[in-house]
Amino acid sequence: MFYSRAFARLLRAWPGRQTLGPYRFLPVFFVAGAALEYLMIHWKRRVEEICQEREKLSVFQEHDIQIRVNKPILSQLHQ
Repeated sequence: MFYSRAFARLLRAWPGRQTLGPYRFLPVFFVAGAALEYLMIHWKRRVEEICQEREKLSVFQEHDIQIRVNKPILSQLHQ
């Protein structure tokens, strides 16, 4: 098992040993959980960005298809 003297020293120096006992680390996990939840809500994943880009691209492609369909009609009008 991994054992580090510096890590053990840090755990012993953590305040609240007499008052809270083993529960003195609970605020650390509470804050870490809140930070993780915040990041999961507010960070956009790359997959979502790819889906949004595909939707934008499909809109532009549909518009481009309509322009291509109309180009022969415009060229016939100019003749």
